[in-house]
Amino acid sequence: MSITRKGKTVDKEYQKAIRLLEEFRKIDPIMPIQTAVVFLTVASEEGINMSDLAERADITQASCSRNVGSLASYNRHKKAGHGLLTSREDALERRRKLVFLTDEGRIFAQNVLKLI
Repeated sequence: MSITRKGKTVDKEYQKAIRLLEEFRKIDPIMPIQTAVVFLTVASEEGINMSDLAERADITQASCSRNVGSLASYNRHKKAGHGLLTSREDALERRRKLVFLTDEGRIFAQNVLKLI
C-alpha cells in the first residue's frame, strides 16, 4: 500500500522508515546512523554492557563509547549531550559499564516504537 507525500507516492513501509529517521533528526539533525543504532540497541536490551553493545552495533569499542557519550548527558568533550542514555559501573564486574535509558530516553524510545 502506498500514500502520497508532497505530490509523490511513497510505499507505507518506506514512509515508516522515513518517519523513524525524522524522529532521530529532531534530536540531532546530523546524528550519524550508528548513533541511532546504538540507541535502538540499548532500548531493546537495557542494561547491556559496552562490549556487547559494540558487538551488536558492529562498531569498535571506541566508537561505542563515543556514541554512548553523545547520547548521554555529557559527551567526551564535557559538552551537553542528548540525555537519552546513562552508563553505570557493573556491580559484579567493576571494569564493565552497563548502559541504560534515562527517563527522557524511555519517552523517546516509546515515541520511536509508535512510528514502527
